[in-house]
Amino acid sequence: MENQELINEIKKLHVEMKEAHNQALAEVKAQGFASPEIKSAMAKMEADIVSLTNRVVAAEQKSIAPMQAKAESKSIGQQFVETESFRLMAEGKSRQALAEIKATYTSPSQVAPIVATPQGNNIFAFQVRNYLGGMPIQTDLVKVPQETTTQAATVKTIGSAAAETTTAITMVDTAVRTVAHFTSIAKEFLADAPAFGAFVDQRMAFGIRGAEETQLLIGDGTGQNLKGLVPYATTKTFTTEAMIDRIALSVADALATGYVPTFVVVAPVDYGKLVTAKASTSGNYLLGSPAFGFAATIWGVPVVPSPKMTANNFLVGSGLAASVAERQGTTLSLSYEHASNFTSGIVTVMAEQREALMVFAPGAFITGVLS
Repeated sequence: MENQELINEIKKLHVEMKEAHNQALAEVKAQGFASPEIKSAMAKMEADIVSLTNRVVAAEQKSIAPMQAKAESKSIGQQFVETESFRLMAEGKSRQALAEIKATYTSPSQVAPIVATPQGNNIFAFQVRNYLGGMPIQTDLVKVPQETTTQAATVKTIGSAAAETTTAITMVDTAVRTVAHFTSIAKEFLADAPAFGAFVDQRMAFGIRGAEETQLLIGDGTGQNLKGLVPYATTKTFTTEAMIDRIALSVADALATGYVPTFVVVAPVDYGKLVTAKASTSGNYLLGSPAFGFAATIWGVPVVPSPKMTANNFLVGSGLAASVAERQGTTLSLSYEHASNFTSGIVTVMAEQREALMVFAPGAFITGVLS
């Protein structure tokens, strides 16, 4: 039965149940008790109502399950090949396709994710954005309130004035920048939507994420570059401290600003050095046994081995102190109208993204060298 038929049957039983109940009351009034037949009929109707209700619930859950599965996060490529724009071009009814894939925004928590956000069947090595906040914007120039706090708390004598801690807010103009690249494919590739969606994830979105990570980390702010987290960060100097100790001292400096560090970024080569560091006497690995996989944290802070981080450098930071402002989500466009594409049966695929990096508390980021 369909759900509505089940519900109608339940309603009918409720009517019959009410009639039987009235009959039972009449029998009790007339002879002091209800007949066994009416009691049996009422018991059966109650059982039938329970059975039908359970079937309605099961049917509802079954109908909801596909919607829940559909609501699961889809990759950029999967979303693009499901657009009407792509369908029309794949069917030869259009010479161009264009679609913007919006990001899903979440507020950063004190416990940052340890691995990169899955994109389709891939997990990118470019993870830094996963540790920052995000928000949509509608302008090409963002005014960012940057704070500089001077802590003055100290012990005071009775009757004397307390020292004043000051927080200076400076409005800084931050421009939106564009990250983009394109490539060419055979038009026949469009006929296989799942394969093309995977190609978008594996090559086009991958390239965007890589360029974005470079900008978020080490962009120098000149020309069309973003100013990245490392240029904003306070550079800490060391003498003879070991690399693990240098990270610990930097975590302490970040904590002193009032922000709890949520990530430590190092280059992959330095990550290898960290996880293979051993005690000089016992020879045991300092960050845990290799049998349990790579170290996920150091000093309780998630480690991000980024291919875009400069070797022998590190960055300690808080995801609450910076945010990525997205002007335009990852936008995929296809066209025959490039060079001799149309006559050669070639399609140009372009991916681009526009965003700005908003750093609210530069003091929450500490950088330095590892050796």
